[in-house]
Amino acid sequence: MKHIHRVAAYLCLLATTIFVMSGCGTSYMVTPSSGGGDYSYNDLNSEFLEKEAVIELNEGRKMHARQIRVDSDSISWNGSMNGDHYRVAAGEVKRITRSNHIVGGLEGLGFGLLADGAVLGAILSDSGHDFPLGGFFVLLALPPLVAVLGAVIGHQYEYSFPVDSTNAKQK
Repeated sequence: MKHIHRVAAYLCLLATTIFVMSGCGTSYMVTPSSGGGDYSYNDLNSEFLEKEAVIELNEGRKMHARQIRVDSDSISWNGSMNGDHYRVAAGEVKRITRSNHIVGGLEGLGFGLLADGAVLGAILSDSGHDFPLGGFFVLLALPPLVAVLGAVIGHQYEYSFPVDSTNAKQK
């Protein structure tokens, strides 16, 4: 019976790690100059010179993009699926997101090692019980499993554009 409780504890630990991993991301505010936000338009242009991303328009449409260029009045890009060139008014873009799968994998490895340390610490502090062989294999498998999960999900970077009240559409 106590083995069932330990297996349940391992599964809860794995589920918690997966839940934490799915929320890993960083958000940045993009403004025309570097004084008003985390990124200026020039910083963003340098960041996306060779990277692919997803552009989400205010209307809800999402487009896969590369060679993104942000200007004071518009945002342009090439579609990564078809190579077509797009240009929209800057106020029509809600956010630009990209994933870094290497960072996600490293975060997953770190979370897996932390989870292992927590389980191992709990087991070693409870010296009255034997450690089941299956638990040893779970401890061995957890970090690489969560690292692969993190690499598949990737670390999400979100670049959002504030609504400029002077350029907002009148209703």
